[in-house]
Amino acid sequence: MSHVHAVPATNTSSAMGSLPEGFGNGEVGDDLPMPAADRPVIGAVRLPSIYPITSGGPVDADWWRKFQHGMDCGYRMVQLRVKGIAPRQLREIAERAAGLAHQSHCKLILNGPTDWVDELGLAGAHLSSAVLMSQQQRPLAKRFLLGASCHTLEELRHAEKIGADWACLSPVNRTTSHPASAPLGLETFSSWVSEVRLPVYGLGGLAGGDLPSVRAAGGQGVAGLSAFWT
Repeated sequence: MSHVHAVPATNTSSAMGSLPEGFGNGEVGDDLPMPAADRPVIGAVRLPSIYPITSGGPVDADWWRKFQHGMDCGYRMVQLRVKGIAPRQLREIAERAAGLAHQSHCKLILNGPTDWVDELGLAGAHLSSAVLMSQQQRPLAKRFLLGASCHTLEELRHAEKIGADWACLSPVNRTTSHPASAPLGLETFSSWVSEVRLPVYGLGGLAGGDLPSVRAAGGQGVAGLSAFWT
């Protein structure tokens, strides 16, 4: 088995991590003079310990207030995830969010069409588990960031296979949004993470206060929705 151990990130507070400027613009690309096996470790060093995911909506004035507050708090990497809306609406939201994120030096990761990443000047994309499993190779150039949602060890291995930069593994704990989904628990989380050379965020029923236990289990950090937007 192989394991990318979590590497401490510089935190601006207990609920956020730091992402050095320039990460996702080729720093971990194929042109670097390093063995391929070392790239996941380098990626783990550069990833933040906290990965906030936007709430699903509605995308109203309060949604934008919370998004701006996250930028003001110093979040370094955020996943833009808004489901159940028309592509045109999602693109408009992504364009506006990208502008705000750029002003705050935050990497905006789109949970949506990968071909929009370059068009909108985004930092990267995040694949749903269904989209992940439909890919036979990395759908983005290495100058962009690529994350993936996983719920099984098979999906984690596939994310590693196609060259994702990180994965979110869920649900670690039981959640109110998916009460019927059986939680993995930290023991299973740790076991599966140890099977891949890929930074893995814990997701599902977690908040900033869970960061020490997730990192002790081998995780890169904590991802979450409601816990990081106030």
